[in-house]
Amino acid sequence: MLVTANACLRPGELKKLEWRDIQPHEILSKDEQKRHHLIRIRREVAKTGFPRTVQSPTVEYFNRMRVLAGIPKLPKSPWPHIPPEYLNHPVFPKYGGKGERFGKGSWDKYWVEIKELCSKWWKGKNITWYSFRHTGISFACSREVPILTVSKNVGAGINYVSNVYYHHEAESKATWETLNKNRLWNEKLKSEEERVLVNLEEYNLAENLT
Repeated sequence: MLVTANACLRPGELKKLEWRDIQPHEILSKDEQKRHHLIRIRREVAKTGFPRTVQSPTVEYFNRMRVLAGIPKLPKSPWPHIPPEYLNHPVFPKYGGKGERFGKGSWDKYWVEIKELCSKWWKGKNITWYSFRHTGISFACSREVPILTVSKNVGAGINYVSNVYYHHEAESKATWETLNKNRLWNEKLKSEEERVLVNLEEYNLAENLT
């Protein structure tokens, strides 16, 4: 949930992540790299058929997943410190499956468990995996991340982001002002290429899904 909300990945992209797709953000400072990194969305994984690079503040979560998967940390190697023999393994493997990725049945089973655990906050809302992506995009807009940066990170067109998330947040003056300020997004291409999305690490995601 937290990876999806922070990186704004589509469910299909999340499910097909492999460790080779998780890379350090080397142009950032060492301190920033403790939180921010890159996720490569391969052409064959992307819904649109176009590869992209997502900037995400989820280093801690991928560290946890490496440990949970039982992957040893490769000494003196770039983050996420994955040994070569594990690079093609799925980030979300079956338990004890020796590198096999979750099947649809596993995703459905765990999703039912998640919904039960979060039912006291969601209170009958029709929450899906896409809800976390939409929440991340909405927060990025409301916190004035430039629309070009949002569009590039989430793999959606400028018009889609503007139309869907302006109407979704129509009551928010800040969101409308953010979108308005970025109508000339093409003039800001170079200056905004390296901006990262908002971090939702300390936000109560379950309670505040939009």
